[in-house]
Amino acid sequence: MAAAFSASAQADLNYSFDTDAQGWTATDGVLSHVASGGNSGGFLSIHDGNDASMLAIAPGSALGSWSSYLGGTLSFDGLNLSAESADWDGFGEVTIFGSAGSVTLKVAPPASPSQDGQWHRYSALLSPTLWGSNLAAVLNNVTGVTIQTEFHNGVSETAGLDNFKVAAVPEPETYALLLAGLGLVGLAARRRRG
Repeated sequence: MAAAFSASAQADLNYSFDTDAQGWTATDGVLSHVASGGNSGGFLSIHDGNDASMLAIAPGSALGSWSSYLGGTLSFDGLNLSAESADWDGFGEVTIFGSAGSVTLKVAPPASPSQDGQWHRYSALLSPTLWGSNLAAVLNNVTGVTIQTEFHNGVSETAGLDNFKVAAVPEPETYALLLAGLGLVGLAARRRRG
């Protein structure tokens, strides 16, 4: 039972970008902090700089042991800031690097972010089923995190990134199953005594 609650002991990683870029950088794109217009507060704007894929790169403060996040969630908000169509399927591909290798998952669906001018939340469970069998080993010592923000086949798009979060809190269904299991154990113990 202690193991079921230990995941919530580590604080969530949360980058809201409300006041600055919080140490995030970009490669193959020009990153700037925008003070308003985010999905609440400020956000990061990343403008395409060349034919290579634009990547948002997490700062050193986000690295280290993520082992308590196994079974939790990784999420971020994305926005299409240009009139370009999302015809390059790389947007939302997250790679987590660690001393045990790396894992990659396409968190956003195809044709993301849409041209509707709205922020969209993209989220995935930190589960070996989705990320690969070596996820737990990678999370033991995270050495880098990138999010691909390239969404157009060309050199003209601008993507918005906001509210990057890694949360250790299990999904509500996990708590429901835990409570149901504890209830059954209690019921079985009561029947044995009676």
